[in-house]
Amino acid sequence: MADPMMQPSPLLELNDLRMHFPIRKGAFRRVVGHVKAVDGVSLRVEDGETLGIVGESGCGKSTLARTVLRIYQPTSGEIRYRNRSGGTVDLAALSGSALDEIHRDLRIVFQDPQSSLNPRLPVIDIIGEVLSVNGLAKGRELEHRVADLM
Repeated sequence: MADPMMQPSPLLELNDLRMHFPIRKGAFRRVVGHVKAVDGVSLRVEDGETLGIVGESGCGKSTLARTVLRIYQPTSGEIRYRNRSGGTVDLAALSGSALDEIHRDLRIVFQDPQSSLNPRLPVIDIIGEVLSVNGLAKGRELEHRVADLM
């Protein structure tokens, strides 16, 4: 029997997340330093919460998002995500097909519409792409699901 006092794990939890990019110089491309784009970020997002990340241009907002989604391999830290089945997984430790599964649930839409949305594509193709690419819908079913989403 489940303990009614036990709280579910957060939907997303970052613990001391770091993303440092090497600075390479010289003919042998030796590492001479690091750019600390994300340096020690910790946060929790619970069910029903909305989190906004704000800051000046170049402060690491997009790098943080890309690191959470594992577009970048973090330098260190934990990215704990509660998946659909209720289990918690450390995204920082995943690779290969395990990451592909997670990418079906997590998406990023950047603020700049020119880099996020292709103006040459119809809206149905833009919204339906994720369903199509992941084999979740096609044909009339795809059209109906996109219409429902809109």
